[in-house]
Amino acid sequence: MKRFGALSAARLAPVCHGRRAGTVGRMGMARRSGRTDYVDFTHLVPSGTVTACPYKGTTSGYWSVRVGGTEHADLAWAYDFPTRQLLPISGLVAFYNEKADIFLDGLLLDRPATHFS
Repeated sequence: MKRFGALSAARLAPVCHGRRAGTVGRMGMARRSGRTDYVDFTHLVPSGTVTACPYKGTTSGYWSVRVGGTEHADLAWAYDFPTRQLLPISGLVAFYNEKADIFLDGLLLDRPATHFS
């Protein structure tokens, strides 16, 4: 689960957990699934941000999170067309672990300290 204050933006088991040496692991979430657990776009606002990574490719979407009157810029992103080696992350939405409360199996995960913090 990804929480921003009392807001839950996603509630599901991670579909894919990615980590390469020297980086923070990211959990990709399905945008929709056959069940009711998926990324809730109610409070996600599309952003024009695009980033490129030699490992994953170019992002296809970034979203900011709007809670009340506050917008938290670019906290979620997706790679719809990642590099061939990372096709399993195609279309999954990831959130910055450094900026969101992330619960896995009911336990709050520690927020890593990175240059994104």
